[in-house]
Amino acid sequence: MGIRENPLKDPDWYMVFLTLLLLIVGARTLFVFYRQFEEMQRQTGILDAQAKQAAADSIEAAKRVEQQLEIAQQQARAAQDGVRVLQEQMRQTQKTLYLEESPWLAGVKVGVEEDGGGAERLSVIVVNAGKTPAYNTRARIQFRTLPSDSPPPTFVFKESEAKGFVDFVPGLPNSIPLNGSIPSHVVASFKSGATHAFIGLQLWYKDYWGKHSSKFCQYFDTRSQQWVARKPDHCED
Repeated sequence: MGIRENPLKDPDWYMVFLTLLLLIVGARTLFVFYRQFEEMQRQTGILDAQAKQAAADSIEAAKRVEQQLEIAQQQARAAQDGVRVLQEQMRQTQKTLYLEESPWLAGVKVGVEEDGGGAERLSVIVVNAGKTPAYNTRARIQFRTLPSDSPPPTFVFKESEAKGFVDFVPGLPNSIPLNGSIPSHVVASFKSGATHAFIGLQLWYKDYWGKHSSKFCQYFDTRSQQWVARKPDHCED
């Protein structure tokens, strides 16, 4: 009977041991990878939840910003409306103050002064019917005679040809004279009705509210032998 050899010395057993060892190492590696995969899934879930929460927070924040903007716009519109109301009240107050306190220059009548031999000196008496002075007053006065069958003249006034006068205080009449005297034959002609006589005046003046102007037109009425009012459309700028 021969001696029996140790089976572990057989090379096939080495392969079995090596295979078993590799299987154990592979299983351990697979287990590690599986745990890493689970951790990555958990981290991914956390990140996904955080992203969703961040998106929800962003949407909510956007809504709050939009609401705040809408409130701000409403407040701005309300402020603008308040400013418009205040401006309108100020305009109404200023208009009322202007109507009550501003100067009003108006020609009231034609002044006539005999200059000897039938000649006459004409002027327009102007009164400030307002409550405050008119300053930087300038005036342009014109006199015309036309044949009795002619239509009324249209006066054209140019401020560049106007002359300066004193300030007009309320209630105190001032005289705006026509340059030179009207010769006696001209006076006799329009008083007899052979010709018609017209006189026109335009005033430019300033006050606290700005610049203004007024007009005055009259003609000589042969029946009453008086200077009487003419329609304003015969006075033009």
